[in-house]
Amino acid sequence: MPTRSFIDFTSEDRILGILIKERVKWLGKSDEQRAKSPVYEELCKILPPQRTWVTPGKKSRSQLKNSRTRQLQNAATALRKTISRDRSGVCKRKEGNKDISRPGYLPELNNFTQDIKDSITSGNVSLKKPETTAIFKQDEEREDRILVTFRPISVYDDLKTKVLIKLASQYLTELLDPLFHEEILSYRIRRNYHGEHPKELYMTKADDAVPNILKFKQEHETAWVAECDIKKFYDIVNHRCVMESLERLLEKGHIDRKRAVGAIEILEAYLDGYNFKESVLEKSHEPGFWNPYLPGLGKKLKPGKKTIECQFGWVDEHELGDDLRQVGIPQGGVLSTLICNILMNDVDQAVVDPNDPDRFFNRFGDDILLMHATEEGCRRLFEAYKASLTAHKLIYHDEKTIGDNYKDGRLTRADYWNEKTKAPFLWGPGEGNAAEWIGFVGYEIRYDGEIRLRKSTLKKQFNKICFQFHKATHIDTIKSGVANCMKGIDKCAWSILKFEQLDFNPASRRQMHHLDRYRHNKRSKALLYLSTLPREKAKEQKEAKKGPASYASLLAGRKRE
Repeated sequence: MPTRSFIDFTSEDRILGILIKERVKWLGKSDEQRAKSPVYEELCKILPPQRTWVTPGKKSRSQLKNSRTRQLQNAATALRKTISRDRSGVCKRKEGNKDISRPGYLPELNNFTQDIKDSITSGNVSLKKPETTAIFKQDEEREDRILVTFRPISVYDDLKTKVLIKLASQYLTELLDPLFHEEILSYRIRRNYHGEHPKELYMTKADDAVPNILKFKQEHETAWVAECDIKKFYDIVNHRCVMESLERLLEKGHIDRKRAVGAIEILEAYLDGYNFKESVLEKSHEPGFWNPYLPGLGKKLKPGKKTIECQFGWVDEHELGDDLRQVGIPQGGVLSTLICNILMNDVDQAVVDPNDPDRFFNRFGDDILLMHATEEGCRRLFEAYKASLTAHKLIYHDEKTIGDNYKDGRLTRADYWNEKTKAPFLWGPGEGNAAEWIGFVGYEIRYDGEIRLRKSTLKKQFNKICFQFHKATHIDTIKSGVANCMKGIDKCAWSILKFEQLDFNPASRRQMHHLDRYRHNKRSKALLYLSTLPREKAKEQKEAKKGPASYASLLAGRKRE
C-alpha cells in the first residue's frame, strides 16, 4: 500500500512508462488504423520515430515464451533506451547538414509530462468523454428480421485523458487492493493468496477458482450450490453507490482522503463523463450510427429478405428507479475494473464470513458462486447476497430452480445451463433438485472432479475456427501465399492450453474431438478454395496441406508432461 500522496506518486518516470506502453501497442497495427487514431498522432509528436530506436542488448532482451509479449517488452526497452540516450545527448547524429543529436520531440515530451503534473497539482482535472464503438455479441432470428445485440466499448481518443486515467488506476489499485477480501479473484495485484505461493507474490486469475471448488467438495460430503448473475453489470452500476462504497473502504483502511485527493477527482470525473443512457443508448439511435457495421453483418449472417436490426441491450429503465445520468460505467476503460472491485467488495460483505467453515464463496468479475454444506446454509447465503445486490442498486436475473421442469429423471436438461441465476441445488447425482455438474469461469466441474469446458466457452472455440476460416477465404488480395492464410486455422488449437485446469478425461476428450472434426472440415474447405487461386505455388500447397496439431493431442500431451 503506497504511503505517499498521489502527487508524489505521479513521477516523470511513471508518466513516461505509461506513454511507452501506449506506443508499443501500435506495433503491428495497419497504417489505416494508425491514420484514424488521434492518440497515435499525439504519440508520434512526443516520442522518437521507430526507425531511430536502439536495439536492446542480449542481456536486456525479454526471454518470455509468448512471442507477442516478448516483442512488446523488447520494443518498450528499446524505446526507453532511445529516450535516455537522446536526453543525455551522448549520441552525436546528423541528418544532412542538420545536427539532430538533440531531437525535436524532447521539448514536446517535457511539455506534455509537465502538463500532466500541473493538472494534478492544481486540482484542475478534466477528462474528455469517450467515444462509443460496438462489438458483436449475439444474434437472434425473428420472423421478419434478425435482431443483433452488440456490446458497447468506450474508446478514449485523447492521450492526456488516457494517461490521467491510468495514473489514477495505478495509484488507487495499490492503495485499495489490500483492503479487498481474499476471495475476489479478478483484477488484483500480486499478493500472497492463501499462502500457496510463499516465496513469491501471485496474481490470481479465473483458473484459481477450480482448485478452490474441488478442495471444498473433497472436504465436505455434501455441497449445495447457488449461482447469481447480474444483468448488464457495467451498464447499470450506480455512481453514487460506487462513491459510498469507496468512502467505506477508505474508512476501513484508515486512509486520509486528502492523500488520494487527485486520484479520487479523476475517478469522479471518469464517472461524471459517462452514463449509459446518454453515452450509448441515445447515440445508438442517431441516424447512421449502425451503418459501418451493416456490410460485415450482411456477409456474416446472410439475412436474405430479412432486415438486420442492431441494438445495445439494456434493462428496463423502471427497474433502475434512479437518476439515469448516474448509471453505467465505460466498458474498456482501465478504471472500470477497479470500480467493479470497489463496489462488489462492498456487496460481498453480506456473505464473507470467516467463522463459517462450511461456507464457500468465489467471485471473478461479476460471476458469483456460492456453496454450503447444507441446503439451509446455502439458501441463507443466496438470499443475503440477493438482498445486498438490491441494496446497491444492482439487478440480478430471475432465479430458476432445477426441479421446475428442468429434469428428466436423473438427467438435467440442457436448457437449464442457459439460465443465469440458479437457486440452491445439490451438487451430485439424483432426481429432483440435484445436478452432477456446476459451471464457473469457463469450466464445468463434475461432482467427482471431472472437468470440461463450459458450453459458452466451447462455442467461442467453434466461433474462433469459423472466424479464421472466413478470414482465409475472404481475402481480396493474398500477398503472403496459402501457408500464411492457413496459419490462423492451424493455430486455433493452441488456445486450448490457456485453460490450465482442463485435463484429458472422457468428457473433455469428446469436446476436443468435436473441435478437431469441425476444424478439419473448415480447413479442407479453405484449402479447396485457396487452391483455385492463380497465385498458388506447388511448394506452398504442399506446406499448407501438412496437418496441424490437434486439440486432443495438445491436451493429452500436457497431461503426459
